[in-house]
Amino acid sequence: GLPNASCCISHGGLTSLSLTACDALVGALRCSSLQRLSLASSSIRRLPSLAGCAALRSLDVRGCKKLQDSSVRAALPGLTGLQELTMGQGVPVTDDTVREVACTLTQLTKLVLSETPGLSLNNVRDFPSLQLLDLCRCESVTPAALQPAAESCGQLQVLLLEGCHLLTTLKLTMPHLQEISLRGCSALCDLELNCWRLATLRLGPMQAGSPGNSTLQRLALYSGALRRMEWVQCRKLSQLELNCPYLTELTIRECDNITPAALEALGDKGAPPAAAPVLLAGTAGAAADALAAAEAAAAAASGSVGALLQQQQHRLQQQAGLWRALQ
Repeated sequence: GLPNASCCISHGGLTSLSLTACDALVGALRCSSLQRLSLASSSIRRLPSLAGCAALRSLDVRGCKKLQDSSVRAALPGLTGLQELTMGQGVPVTDDTVREVACTLTQLTKLVLSETPGLSLNNVRDFPSLQLLDLCRCESVTPAALQPAAESCGQLQVLLLEGCHLLTTLKLTMPHLQEISLRGCSALCDLELNCWRLATLRLGPMQAGSPGNSTLQRLALYSGALRRMEWVQCRKLSQLELNCPYLTELTIRECDNITPAALEALGDKGAPPAAAPVLLAGTAGAAADALAAAEAAAAAASGSVGALLQQQQHRLQQQAGLWRALQ
């Protein structure tokens, strides 16, 4: 391995360098073609000088728990071409540093901050190019800080919030968001997503036997891209407001409070008649009884009532097509 002393690595043809879990003290890198650098799980306190790495696009320092926050900030002016920055897993970066990242790294498309102790996102705004933000298990992130931070990222497509235990309510309007994961957000009770391109919503436990979204009571969802949805162990979920005209598959498991009245929203604001939601295997108990009652009520509808429902669903399809055309 490399000696435990400061050294300089100089190689004009090197494009990828990994010093994972390495104690080598690299003082400087002079690698003009270097695109990817990983120092993950190393015991470094300061980042090496990267002024000679103009082509660098990806930097991974996850698990570097001794890395000084001031060293990260000092390195940012030399990393303006960076597109992917992976920190997290105990890297002690502060909100001040994340704000500086937003201002300096304007080409950044991926930012991983999972398991960052003390990170709240207070007054963090405006990542102009960011497409993926990972905040899993950031246990100091609050709804008041998260909503403006996320909505200010106009290009954000993927938002990962698993295990964020201070999230009690979450209301987001994000036209480009395609995927959000809220598994293990055990305090979440009110969720409202106005995200017309949303195709993936993950709810439930992070792993078998762990807390899921057991406190979630209200779900309001507006998406023209969602086809499949699964609710697992949302035991208090009872209020549904769904405008998902292309939803075709719905799995409900261990959700004990869903009533017939709640599931009737699927007929009023849900999928078109030709693609009505299908209840998948695994649905049981009160949820299954509720869906059966909703289906019976829908079957009883006839004449002007049935025609009115079809007109409402047709209008939803027309609005969805118009929205996509305007994009």
